Amino acid sequence: VQQPSVGTHSSADGESTGIIGLLEVAESDFTKLLAEVEADEKDAQDSYDKQTKANKVAKAEKETSLKYTEKELKETESALAELRGDKESESSELDAVLDYYSKIKKQCVAKPDSYQVRKQR
Repeated sequence: VQQPSVGTHSSADGESTGIIGLLEVAESDFTKLLAEVEADEKDAQDSYDKQTKANKVAKAEKETSLKYTEKELKETESALAELRGDKESESSELDAVLDYYSKIKKQCVAKPDSYQVRKQR
């Protein structure tokens, strides 16, 4: 297996040399990295805050919708119970009317007499 060739480290032109220079480069790298991480963290926090706010709004909308839906359901159930009661009373009234009609129908409808009955008169 061949090892890749590694070049020697050369100092940048215009930069300090030695340990102080190395520490200054490390400090600038850490400062840059810290700034990037803080910016990313701020963006993530902003995104989280927006999502949390949107979730709260959606939850409030759904709770309100649920409240009105439950209210409408109760009103519909009470109207249904009232209509069922009305139907039962109307049905019993209709049965009574039909019963009375069947009793008086015999009196109201003239039946033609048979030939033998008319012949006897």
